[in-house]
Amino acid sequence: MNLVECRVQLVESRELRYNATVKVYESYTMVMKSMSVKFVRIAPRFMVNDLELALSFYKGLGFEVKRHDESLAFVKGGSFDFHVHYDPEAAPSHHVWWIEVKGVDALYQRCQESPSAKVCSTVKSQPWGFREFNIRDPFNNLLIFAERQD
Repeated sequence: MNLVECRVQLVESRELRYNATVKVYESYTMVMKSMSVKFVRIAPRFMVNDLELALSFYKGLGFEVKRHDESLAFVKGGSFDFHVHYDPEAAPSHHVWWIEVKGVDALYQRCQESPSAKVCSTVKSQPWGFREFNIRDPFNNLLIFAERQD
């Protein structure tokens, strides 16, 4: 084998490796496209040790409550929802929810009248462009209600 034949063989070898690499990449891409994932929505699920109290509380704030069974309920407010799951051994939780609303002053008044809402702040204008107040639910979750300032 002379020098020219060696170069031809090397080029052919590189082309074969390149072609094999391209085919593997194309196969990988096809598989990944067929396995593409699209996240549709998020619905947090919160554990509570008193489902009736939780449903009464959120219904009192104006949320729509739909019971699924003895241990699960769906709570809907406008364009979002979350799930409340009963577990008799659930420890107090410490979640923070930021919820954008329209009518923050009316909601604040409703929370002040609720015996189970622990109002933690008054409605205040914030430098980030919202009027907000916060409460704690009966399970110690912090709910921040905010209305966009125009």
